[in-house]
Amino acid sequence: MQLVYYLIKVLYVLSLLYTFSPLLAFSLICLSYFLVHHVLIPKCFPYEPLPLIDAFMYYETPKNRCHWGTITFFDKIEYSKLRDIRVSFVKRFPRLRQKVINFFGYCYFDDIPLDQAVTAIEKVEGVHTKRELELFTEKVFHCAFPKEGPLWKVYIIDDYSDSQSVQISVLHHCLYDGIGGVFLTWLYGQEDVSMLPGFRPSSLKERILLHLGLLYSLPIASIKIALKKQERNPINNGKPLSGIKKLAFYDDIPFDKIKEDYKKAGCTMNDYFMGVLSKSLKDYFKLKDPSGVYHNINIGFPINMRNDYPTKHSEVILENNITAADVTIPLVDDPMQESKKISRIVNQLKNSGMFFAFAYFLKMGVFFMPKVVMCNVNRFITSKTTLALSNVPFFKKKLTLQNTNCYLQNEIGFLNNNSDIGVAVCILTYGEKVSMSIVSDTARLPQPEELAAIFRKNLMS
Repeated sequence: MQLVYYLIKVLYVLSLLYTFSPLLAFSLICLSYFLVHHVLIPKCFPYEPLPLIDAFMYYETPKNRCHWGTITFFDKIEYSKLRDIRVSFVKRFPRLRQKVINFFGYCYFDDIPLDQAVTAIEKVEGVHTKRELELFTEKVFHCAFPKEGPLWKVYIIDDYSDSQSVQISVLHHCLYDGIGGVFLTWLYGQEDVSMLPGFRPSSLKERILLHLGLLYSLPIASIKIALKKQERNPINNGKPLSGIKKLAFYDDIPFDKIKEDYKKAGCTMNDYFMGVLSKSLKDYFKLKDPSGVYHNINIGFPINMRNDYPTKHSEVILENNITAADVTIPLVDDPMQESKKISRIVNQLKNSGMFFAFAYFLKMGVFFMPKVVMCNVNRFITSKTTLALSNVPFFKKKLTLQNTNCYLQNEIGFLNNNSDIGVAVCILTYGEKVSMSIVSDTARLPQPEELAAIFRKNLMS
């Protein structure tokens, strides 16, 4: 097997050296990767190739792991009850009983026993304040997962306060995305489809553009991304990442105020959040560099690609089904007045098919191209991004845990992006509250609580 693998690689290296067509040679090299990693190895070994949509594994570095997670506040509940619910999920979803192995330079899922998987659930003591919770989460969410274990960890603090228990979930993004996490949390409660938030399904036009993207938008996008301006600012400062991550969060922002404002502005909630974030960044830049002149920021954000949503617990699956976009928006003074302008910019991007081209860069590239090529392409793209923004719709009303009178009080999402994006903002709406978190690398944003406080103030003003 190993001999066959190296013979194929040698043949295509020779083709690169002797052919008169570099493009043909490169195509042959890509084809060799496809044949080895997605045909030959799965036929000969009991491994499942990492799906294209889960390509996050390839773009992380030791200084910027592609993890995401949640801090969930419950009514006071015993550790054993929360653990039993989580174990039931591990039994049900094979993906929670798998590890990722590196085999011949490529990543594959491999099964692990149930009793080994559930060791990822731990009881934590001695965390009782918001600051202690932030510090503990900073400590655990950027750690590498053990090679022989699952790609997730759950930490349960059953005595956080006299009235609250807390669960911290940390997982690798190759397992499932934020919407998948919403569906998983839904399983904690009753089988009530009215609990689920309204999701925007992808349109027929978007699905057509997705499938035509390789032919239509990818060549154009390649040129546009290469020519995109990289405007330096106090966050996107060009410094190499330190690998030290900080977290700040707020969970007390009233949703009624947000709802009133974005409807008054005549835009979507997501575009309104972008507008307020734009103003907050402008305020932050003035604070850090009063003499600086900054005009635009580049924001990366995920886009849901699901068309079907579960109506019963048995229909829930864990997967990534998203693409991503990177949009340049102006720094604004009044989001109420300028959110419509941001909406037009975002809609132009969506209607151009550009964000599907971005999906092909990150996913199709992994399918065909050597890892070193795609990692450098991804690093080039993300180096121009100021920060990532994820807006996760959560439940419309409070969720009650199965067979208990215990409520899920609130949840905070947090995200750590891949490659050179050193700052990520996550917004989550649950019932009548909005929570917001910022995860940052200290080389880009040493004190995320400064920007978080400005963002919270602008959301509430």
